[in-house]
Amino acid sequence: MKPSNGKIARLPNALRDRINTMIRDCVPYNTIIETLGKPVRHINERNFTNWKNHGHKHWLEQQEEIDRVHKATNLALAAATSNKSMVVHQSTIHLVATQLQEALAKLNTQSIRDSLEDDPGNFAKLVNAIARLSEGGLRFERYHAEVEERKARIRAQLEDAQRGGLTKEHLTSIEKDLNLL
Repeated sequence: MKPSNGKIARLPNALRDRINTMIRDCVPYNTIIETLGKPVRHINERNFTNWKNHGHKHWLEQQEEIDRVHKATNLALAAATSNKSMVVHQSTIHLVATQLQEALAKLNTQSIRDSLEDDPGNFAKLVNAIARLSEGGLRFERYHAEVEERKARIRAQLEDAQRGGLTKEHLTSIEKDLNLL
């Protein structure tokens, strides 16, 4: 897409954002001019129409992308904070998987065909990325299960120690489990 270079495109970013927001909210052009005053007095209805058909559409796409990334990040953060055992790595895997899913959802069959015709290796790269994500998730699940198993073993050994005293074997076993965590 060719960058806009009209009167609105040349305005400062903060002013363009205000105009875009007002256009998005269906504010009439003359009301925008009245509200923003002197900096936009030179802009006419045709300038607004051109901007709405080009620069504003690009701005809306950017806002949607920002919103998608923000939602995906919040989802990953919420998942990490709601599950005390979840670590940053799993949050990252979740975030990447969400972004990959969104990217795949944007593709249509024609764009996939075009991509494969341009570079047939793209399909292998995509499958490889999905496989690595899945493998990372499985590794985390195995690690998480192993940690829980070791914690249970340590708790049981400590309970035994409270009943009958702590033996050298108990200490060695607990130390081994703690070193592996």
